Amino acid sequence: ILAVPTGVVETAIAQGFSARDRLRFIVMPIALRQMTPALTAQFVTLLKDTSLTAVIGNLELLRRAQIINAQPPFAAIPTYILVALTYFLVNYTISRLSRRLETRAAR
Repeated sequence: ILAVPTGVVETAIAQGFSARDRLRFIVMPIALRQMTPALTAQFVTLLKDTSLTAVIGNLELLRRAQIINAQPPFAAIPTYILVALTYFLVNYTISRLSRRLETRAAR
């Protein structure tokens, strides 16, 4: 919200917008457009760091792959390829949605 230019807020005040309307119609749309790339990057980083949850005892995707590899027929390569593809598809989808939101917000 602090990144919204003060001139824009002052113009809204001069136009007679109430504090609530200024926030709703002027400040928040501009702030959300500016926050979208950072929030998306943060979400992607959070998703990539889910493997750290194994430290606190949660079984997550990579841990499941290790469990599958410990059982016969020991197919490590296909299992890890599947894990990598899953991470890639989720992150790629998030990135594409982010780009779509950014281009729509730029209009």
